[in-house]
Amino acid sequence: MNDQQIIEYLRSRGRAEPPLELTRSVMAAIDEAPPARSWFSAQLPALAAAGAVAVLAAVVILLGQNPNVGPGPSPSAEASATAASVEELEAAVSAATERLAEAPGVEGVHTSMIEEYLGSAGWFDWRPNGDQVVVLRRDVDVMTPWWMDPDGEPLTVGERVETNITALVGDRFYRTEDGAWVVSDRADAPRGPLSYATGLLSGEMPAVPPPTLDAEPIVTRRDDAGGGEIWTLEISQDEGTTTLEWLIGPDGTLASIASEGVDVTLAPTENLGTGSTRFTIEFTAHDDPEPIPTPDVDAPPDPAAFGLPPDFPLPGP
Repeated sequence: MNDQQIIEYLRSRGRAEPPLELTRSVMAAIDEAPPARSWFSAQLPALAAAGAVAVLAAVVILLGQNPNVGPGPSPSAEASATAASVEELEAAVSAATERLAEAPGVEGVHTSMIEEYLGSAGWFDWRPNGDQVVVLRRDVDVMTPWWMDPDGEPLTVGERVETNITALVGDRFYRTEDGAWVVSDRADAPRGPLSYATGLLSGEMPAVPPPTLDAEPIVTRRDDAGGGEIWTLEISQDEGTTTLEWLIGPDGTLASIASEGVDVTLAPTENLGTGSTRFTIEFTAHDDPEPIPTPDVDAPPDPAAFGLPPDFPLPGP
């Protein structure tokens, strides 16, 4: 969170020149706020920002208009759930992630929600040799800190959308800037993965990040109706709860990750509000994928040229 983000919000509310003291007071409140208590949801936007991207990009519209964007944690099934340990969870998820990374190619979609709004989403295509492309979309007004105002709401939803593309292909690193390609040597690319999901596949991100807990987590395992298994981690935080869920398919590969918080306070620096928030990643392995295409640097950046699904939740600008 910085002065410019606050000014952007105030301008979006019709305040062309926000009072200096108001900006200072908001910044002071942020400085005094406790750190983020939501482990997984708070870490994902920052982890996805490693590399060339500042935030996960934006996606859809209101959750109420499309409540089934990405898999949320499944309803509890106490009768079929078996208690497990964090160590067993880590072993199962790590093995499933490694098995997924053995595929010739992996594609996926990740989405992030701010309160009842979908604020960002991305699509990625990854190869074991490290070649990858990540398309990130961000709804500017949903991601602007309107939640700092108790009566705040986004000025618009789905109208001001930014798209960023990053790619590692061969010995080059590609990124978009102001509607054009910027090219550099692969060795000069920012450190870290282009997204949290590709970082999982490359082993740069832990399969289960170590949580900071107020209480002992509750870990369960249960069979999935499709033949796989579902591992769930429930974390109590202040007066809220965060539930994380890993779906492992019948072939032993990681199929999806979902995180949902209820009444969990997240620090404003994480671009997430207070209340129910969700983050999801869905993975699809490919047996015989085409190589990641080399961007045409003389043409305007086009996500469709890389295979962005036509039903991607948020149309681009």
